[in-house]
Amino acid sequence: MFKKSPKPALVKLTLSLLFLLPALFLFSQKTSIFTRATEYSSPIIVDHTNLDNYFSLLKDNPQAIALTSSQSLLFRHASVGGNINDGLNCLANNYDRRPYICDRDLDPSEVIYDPAFDRSNWDFEFHLPPPEQNPGWWVKVTEYVNRVDTAPHYDFTAFKFGYVDAFYDSVIDQEFFNPQSAAYPNISQIEALDTRHPDQTQIFWTMGLARTIGTPQSTAFNQQMRAYALQNNKVLLDMADIESHSPTGEACFYQGEPALCADYTTEINGGHLNARGKLRLAKAVWVTMALASGWDPGLHQPTALPTDTQPSPTVVNPSPTSLPTQQPTLLPTQAPTAVPTLAPTLPPIGDNSSPVISTSSLSTAYLNTPYTKMVVARDDDPNDTLTMSFQSLPLGLSQGVCQLTNTTRTTLACQVTGTPQQSGYFVFFATVTDSYGASVTRPISITVQ
Repeated sequence: MFKKSPKPALVKLTLSLLFLLPALFLFSQKTSIFTRATEYSSPIIVDHTNLDNYFSLLKDNPQAIALTSSQSLLFRHASVGGNINDGLNCLANNYDRRPYICDRDLDPSEVIYDPAFDRSNWDFEFHLPPPEQNPGWWVKVTEYVNRVDTAPHYDFTAFKFGYVDAFYDSVIDQEFFNPQSAAYPNISQIEALDTRHPDQTQIFWTMGLARTIGTPQSTAFNQQMRAYALQNNKVLLDMADIESHSPTGEACFYQGEPALCADYTTEINGGHLNARGKLRLAKAVWVTMALASGWDPGLHQPTALPTDTQPSPTVVNPSPTSLPTQQPTLLPTQAPTAVPTLAPTLPPIGDNSSPVISTSSLSTAYLNTPYTKMVVARDDDPNDTLTMSFQSLPLGLSQGVCQLTNTTRTTLACQVTGTPQQSGYFVFFATVTDSYGASVTRPISITVQ
């Protein structure tokens, strides 16, 4: 007797099954470690207390990295979000030749990159097209909602507020978590978005900080965001908590409020991230995405607010660098942000109208070349008196003459003039006050080439 040769079709089927075994194994592993949900039975919070432990486990789990990478993300942001985007690219080493910005001033032990950290499914977008990528916080909410409603399907969506949204005259801490208010877009619009898109998961963020922001507004907003995530079982990347703690865990404050540690920036007053800051937030994004996608690292999730929400009155400055002890001048920055119009410091007094600064940016200046441009403000009250002052002008520029015009309304135009001595991207501040004491401050951007 002899064995009958298997039929060609059976041979093909057998070989096909053999080829499918690795894929079937991977699928079985995927379902065992990943159970993605759009609603969670407990909050998922990534902050300075668990980031390092989580990332240490994640980086040694190539399967979890690959499955996290397969999830799609839409993230809306301004300039610091661009820093985080750079950090993600550096972590994946998405370059033919690795740029200096990835590892500048890092100790060799801090440098990490691996092409396995593929973030090609994660889309980072400005709130608005440049040069208006950093509008008022209320515009950011509206633009985010509109974008998610019209975008293709993403597994996760998110947006974040920046430190410019928490200046001392901001109302974000009073309005965003006040669904009864109709004055500004608020959390009710975000919750309605969840209802319209039940197959997508929103990742919440606390507000980014700067060296001199911490303000009462940023602290109050971030406390409310943490409480909201805890009470509603949301996914929260606690950027503020991470930024306000050094890599070794020391808390950083400015005038008693949690603020960006000097370890994460080269700026004296601002909030744009250096290589260490970019890498740390990139790690936080990866850990948050992995946890939200169902990865279980086996570590305890926090159930209480971070300790920095109730800061000690003692200002702690992280080693090796320290926060400035003198009142700093706001605010030169180097990352390309456009800037929002801030709400007036004072409400109208009687029939008085508060002034409005019309200028949001100045045209490009050139190094060692004479330059004069005007910053313009207006007040709807005729025959009013306006005064304007500038803070933190780039080196070589100063305030020149001002011209006041009274017609059907009051207009004030003041020169920014001089010969720039330093190239880069800068933000300075204009403050306009009328004769009744109503005042407004607006950051204004200028590029010196």
